[in-house]
Amino acid sequence: MLGVNTAIRCDDSGMGFAVPTEVVSSIVPELIADGEILRPKLDITVDVFDEPADGVERERLRVLRAGAGGAVRAGDAPVSLGDQTIEDRGALFGVVRQPLFGLTGPVTVERDGHVCTVDLIAS
Repeated sequence: MLGVNTAIRCDDSGMGFAVPTEVVSSIVPELIADGEILRPKLDITVDVFDEPADGVERERLRVLRAGAGGAVRAGDAPVSLGDQTIEDRGALFGVVRQPLFGLTGPVTVERDGHVCTVDLIAS
């Protein structure tokens, strides 16, 4: 993996942590032009839990905390954001990091055993 080093463990493991080059190359033009990277804030806290589906455990997200005034509630399980399926935490963060992600849009969630779509307002 090629990337920009962000941290190196100070023990005998030799382990380093890096930001992948494709992430760096996608944000550098914005950083140069604007001097900062702006990303929407969803104002939710999510947790991962395993849910059995067809005899196999699969990772699901559950909203632990949602900001005041938001349509997403604590206990909701995100299913999709816009037209992008949210299968895990990485997918959620991947959608939010996209430069073209808008500040409003539909989010589909499982709520109380039902699937519903609500309007997301990011800040």
